[in-house]
Amino acid sequence: MSFLVVPAIDLMNGGVVRLHQGDYGRATRYATDPARTAARFQEAGARWLHVVDLDAARSPGFRNDAAIREIIAAFGGMVQVAGGVRTERTARMLLGGGAARVLLGTAAVENPELVRRLLEEHGPDQIGVSLDLLHGVARVRGWLEASVKSPRAVMEELCRMGLRHLVITSTGRDGTLAGPEWGLYRDLPPQLSVWAAGGVGSVEDLVALRRLGVDGAIVGRAHYEGRVPVEVFREGGLDACQADHPVPGREGRPGGEGA
Repeated sequence: MSFLVVPAIDLMNGGVVRLHQGDYGRATRYATDPARTAARFQEAGARWLHVVDLDAARSPGFRNDAAIREIIAAFGGMVQVAGGVRTERTARMLLGGGAARVLLGTAAVENPELVRRLLEEHGPDQIGVSLDLLHGVARVRGWLEASVKSPRAVMEELCRMGLRHLVITSTGRDGTLAGPEWGLYRDLPPQLSVWAAGGVGSVEDLVALRRLGVDGAIVGRAHYEGRVPVEVFREGGLDACQADHPVPGREGRPGGEGA
């Protein structure tokens, strides 16, 4: 599979926002019309769109379902939805509404049996998991609480159930533009297709993630603030952008000093 660069739309109160390190009190609002934002990504040639319902992640009773339906209709392609998916009913509703894949986060850590049932019902391409990590600890309920279960144990249990698609987010880097937390993406179970999220701040970061062997990267704030061009989301877009952004051996990046 080719490396995918996937735009993100994070929803809060019906608008497009980005949180800083998962802090709901530090949200930057980028757009008031999520469907129009989705249509722009579709016009740019994006193959996938990653949508997170932040309100539902914090409190599943407060969902942005109408906005998600409008996004799916406007994008017209493959939309992956996360945030507050903690019941079979919610997963079925989102898939029935046109989502190509739904991701379970809190439920995957606290109720892996639910993941097993959904994988059996819908298959491994429609059901994935979002594992959100801070200092090596899994975060749940909108990143507000820590779990006692080790991330490796969670991954191994889910792999035994047949999980194929995993998003790993560095919550400490998310929204910071400081670069990914590279160590999260080494020595992962080979049967998993992993997308990296959190901290991407440049085209160079995307190239370095591809070199690490992950299957994709999710980009939010870096695009909305002009650091990553919209062209990077289309087929072959990263290679075209890399020609304009050669990757130096910089501290902290794989292969660079301090890696």
